[in-house]
Amino acid sequence: MVILRGAKEGEIWYLVEPESWGKGIATESVNHLLDFGFGELGLHRIWATCLPENPASARVMEKVGMRKEGFLLKNLKIHGVWKSGFLYAMLAEEWRHAPQIWRPNQGQLPDDARRVDLGQPREPQAAF
Repeated sequence: MVILRGAKEGEIWYLVEPESWGKGIATESVNHLLDFGFGELGLHRIWATCLPENPASARVMEKVGMRKEGFLLKNLKIHGVWKSGFLYAMLAEEWRHAPQIWRPNQGQLPDDARRVDLGQPREPQAAF
């Protein structure tokens, strides 16, 4: 999670190795980041982007309840090429008032999700 000093919003990023795709790792990770950002850090808004050619990433954000807010034209340079992306976001009040969304501290995943062992949890560290 990236948070500018003093900001009340954060940006999340994730990258999953291809051999681990389709195992629920990104969905569970994003849920943990949302829970940490809205819960522990008290953020107002969390956002993320994904490339149009990565519909699996868009599905992850939609599964956790993030809403598509727009399209950013050539906002990210990857390997020397400017890429456009979809913008997704969620507000703290949306997170609090969305009982259908699984949260890490609820202890159970939705029926269509699979639990993945992410290893031993580490102490949260603020990125300033």
